[in-house]
Amino acid sequence: MLELLIEGGRYAVRAGGLALVAGVSVFLLFASLFGQKPSLLVAAASALAIAASVLSWPRMPKAWRADPPTDRQLAYAEQLGLVVPEGVTKGQLSDMISQATGR
Repeated sequence: MLELLIEGGRYAVRAGGLALVAGVSVFLLFASLFGQKPSLLVAAASALAIAASVLSWPRMPKAWRADPPTDRQLAYAEQLGLVVPEGVTKGQLSDMISQATGR
């Protein structure tokens, strides 16, 4: 429970920081394009900061569980003799491996 709370806090801080950077960058973009003294350099830097914020947005905690399984996971499951159903997710396969190994 505490681990989930910590992960949620980290997500909130990262997302909040990126939202702040993106918001300030949007303001600077509009100010640089439509202000009294337009500046293409500031506009380009602002657009770059907005793009970086969007592309750097953190994933939700435990989002990895919905990803497809890795080749290493599939190979390890095969070594353990597990039957891997079609369409299994990384999280489901992780649970199957943990149950088989007792970890």
